[in-house]
Amino acid sequence: MRRDPQKFAWAILLVSFFLFCALAVAIPLTIRWWIINAEDSHEATLKVISGTVLMRDKGFPPDVGVTSERKVPEGSVIRTDANSKALLTFFEDSRVTIFPNSEVRLVKARSPSFGLSPRPNEIALEQNAGRIRVGPALPTSRPTDWQLKTPHSQISLSEGSYSVVVSNEASEIAVRRGEATVEAEGQRTILPPGKRVVVALEERPSDLLPAARNLIINGDFSRGLSGWRTYSTSGQEGVEGGEAELTTLEGREVLRLFRRGEEGVHTEAGITQEVNQDVSDYLSLQLRLDVRVNSHSLGGGGYLSSEYPVIVRIDYEDEYGSVAHWYHGFYCQNVQNNPTLNGEEIRCGVWYPYEGTNLLEILEPPPFYIRSVQIYASGWNYESLVAEIGLLVE
Repeated sequence: MRRDPQKFAWAILLVSFFLFCALAVAIPLTIRWWIINAEDSHEATLKVISGTVLMRDKGFPPDVGVTSERKVPEGSVIRTDANSKALLTFFEDSRVTIFPNSEVRLVKARSPSFGLSPRPNEIALEQNAGRIRVGPALPTSRPTDWQLKTPHSQISLSEGSYSVVVSNEASEIAVRRGEATVEAEGQRTILPPGKRVVVALEERPSDLLPAARNLIINGDFSRGLSGWRTYSTSGQEGVEGGEAELTTLEGREVLRLFRRGEEGVHTEAGITQEVNQDVSDYLSLQLRLDVRVNSHSLGGGGYLSSEYPVIVRIDYEDEYGSVAHWYHGFYCQNVQNNPTLNGEEIRCGVWYPYEGTNLLEILEPPPFYIRSVQIYASGWNYESLVAEIGLLVE
């Protein structure tokens, strides 16, 4: 430096210049990056609709019981039991209804810190069990990237309304309004309104299905009487009741309700299934089944319109917790001119595909919780067949 101070001065000048240029570029870029990527974390609001909801903050076990309202930070887990139900609302007005026996975790609820940022809001949930109704809000000044993860799939949602049901075996995603993108095992499926897909464990999404979901398990009897309980009763001691059994007819499994015995004695034979499903969120509840009445000795619906060769009965609770039931009977002759309230005449020996009206519209107050479904024959002697039972919700 002593020998050539001029070169040293130039070196310092050049280094200073390059540092100045680097800082002149880096500082604005850093500020720009910060403006674009800085984000604020938001708490969601948990409002309890019924019962007591359990919530666990991230890193703060054990669970805390919530009976009214509570703020939910990121990382929190929310659980409902068989008697509880909750509503989760977000900073940009999206809503998630959490139904009984469900578990969800709030992964992320964030928005850009600065209005100049082009990035969207971000909301991410994990659903580990049960059923939820997701309602992403209509974007206003900024869109929202809505993500939902289940044990079987990754789901992206646009503004709309979606039902997601998660069990150990599969995830089921249905679109009422909007569009969902479902990814699993390297396959991406676009789900439009009115459609549904099922994603089983370690499998790709199924083909598109109608959005309607069947609450009945094994309604086609492909697994025998699994999920059903059979019964037989007689109104007179020592008199044999009817029979409820499966038989194969025309290539499919059907339920046969049969009795041949002493006339004039009331008997019943049938099957019942515990459904135990909340239907308060659905717009449609429709019964479908194939019915065939071959013969019955007691005409119409019997003396009280309660004895048909095929009866479908649905036991339910309304929104006030009152227990009620709805039933519909089928018959093919009425030579005794008996009353036929809630009954429908069909041709003897001919299959009749029954598609009922929306029970949520015709029953007042409407069903809130379906307890069970019963298919049975009631009367003296009878022979009837039932197949393809469905209680469809949408």
